[in-house]
Amino acid sequence: MKLWNHQQDAIKFQSTRQGTLLNHGMASGKTCTAISICQSKNHKTILIVCPVSVIQTWVDEFDKFTTDEFSVLALTKGSVVKKTEAAEKFLKQKSSKKKVIVLNYESAWRPGLGPIRDKHRRITDYGLLKKINWDIIICDECHKICAPGSNVSKFFASLSQPKDGKTTDYLGLTGTPFEDSPLEAYGIFRFLDRSIFGTSFFHFKHRYAEMGGFQNKEVRGYVNMDDFKEKIDLITHTVKTDDVIELPDIVHRHISCELSSKAMKMYKEFQNELILEFKDSVLSAENVLVKGLRLSQIASGVVTDDLGSEHVIDDAKIRAAKDIVDGLPKSEPIVVFARFRAEIARVKEILEPRKKHSKKRCSELSGSVNELAEWKAGKTQIICVSIQAGGAGIDLSRARYTIYMSTGYSRKQYLQSLARTRRPGSDLKQKIIYYHLNATGTIDYQIIKALEKKEKISDIIFNSVGLCQRAA
Repeated sequence: MKLWNHQQDAIKFQSTRQGTLLNHGMASGKTCTAISICQSKNHKTILIVCPVSVIQTWVDEFDKFTTDEFSVLALTKGSVVKKTEAAEKFLKQKSSKKKVIVLNYESAWRPGLGPIRDKHRRITDYGLLKKINWDIIICDECHKICAPGSNVSKFFASLSQPKDGKTTDYLGLTGTPFEDSPLEAYGIFRFLDRSIFGTSFFHFKHRYAEMGGFQNKEVRGYVNMDDFKEKIDLITHTVKTDDVIELPDIVHRHISCELSSKAMKMYKEFQNELILEFKDSVLSAENVLVKGLRLSQIASGVVTDDLGSEHVIDDAKIRAAKDIVDGLPKSEPIVVFARFRAEIARVKEILEPRKKHSKKRCSELSGSVNELAEWKAGKTQIICVSIQAGGAGIDLSRARYTIYMSTGYSRKQYLQSLARTRRPGSDLKQKIIYYHLNATGTIDYQIIKALEKKEKISDIIFNSVGLCQRAA
């Protein structure tokens, strides 16, 4: 395959390192670069872990960029027990081909593939993935392992522990590293090369974060960033998308949506409750975000009942989305991103044809539904995407129109979602259009501004209820 200059540079950079982070901007060909690294170092046993929505992309890329040298097993179906059995059978097969296993993060650390524990939580079996002498372990969208206390992050830390007589390469791929906090680097670098930041998150945090607030557990800011960057750069190869690839221009359009009097009343009532609670309580930033999520839900016309089920109480944003869709040709592919399940369900209900036997118009990509293939094949016009499940690693470049019903609070997820439609393969002559639906008189405009300018969301929520102060 013919490689771009930045891909060749990345391969050369990785060749002298055991652990490497490819901080390559979205759509810059990270997957192809990783495959080329495997070829250049003649890796024969390869483990790739990625979001479930990206598994098929890896299969397609191996098929596209290699000849017949690799045998790829995608573990997409069945329980973790069934996946473990399939992986064991695959690895035992006698073949001259190099073996590649691709699976999702949620499966990797669970019993069978991951460690098995007894009733006292003691490990009785380290699991299949730990037992195999992999030539390389690749973490795609490696921000998935950034939370050091999570099961998945701790599992990958155990995978990277040295084995006697065996050298394994560790490769992390991401286009949005540490977007929400520099502290996210710890979990990733603990997997890639624990010599960079050590194995104590407590020491790491107190080296690079200024702590304060309630019980001195609130991150107030960051310190020693020159030292932080110097250490990061030891094993990080960085590429900015716009420096290496020509992509279409973009346009952001903000659409104001007027909530019904009922929904606006609920919003104001909950806002007033927060004012009283914030004044009388000492809250962490995390608790502020949890409270603020309710404001965002109501602004999106959604409420959650006592059982945790979401219900649509206002259609202002959904009607605005329908107006946008109806104003475009019926053949024009469209992506709709939403934070809340009820939004996706209601959008599909409103936009699907009313007539029986009519052609299906909407597909869904969420934590429980993956209809991406049918949308990419042109069988449907619209795909409704959960921004948590579908913001990373997938190709939505079939569409140049994206509608945001809601975004959530993660800058990383937001930036990832923006890049799903603005990718190589997009028509350079056609602008990429992003429609942001914002409820008038709510925190919507402030949230999108904070995501774009990397401002602290908890401060935005405080300000939105009239309290110009930080979380304690």
